[in-house]
Amino acid sequence: ARPNPFNPATRINFRLGTSTGIRLEVFDLLGRRAMVLAEGLHAAGGHEVVLDGVALASGVYLVQLSSGGERSVRKVLLLK
Repeated sequence: ARPNPFNPATRINFRLGTSTGIRLEVFDLLGRRAMVLAEGLHAAGGHEVVLDGVALASGVYLVQLSSGGERSVRKVLLLK
């Protein structure tokens, strides 16, 4: 994610090796889903999604990408 820390938005970049269904979600540290950034079939290659934190409180969030049974998680810090 860049920038990180961010206010009020950051870009989440990810790359897919094949065309596949994905779910990109944001969670707070208590495991509550704050938002879904992207969902559905995405083509192979690079992708960029904007996380707009205007409606979120300051703090650390986990951005989770689920794709084909695999998950990757990144921490982002929202400072207001």
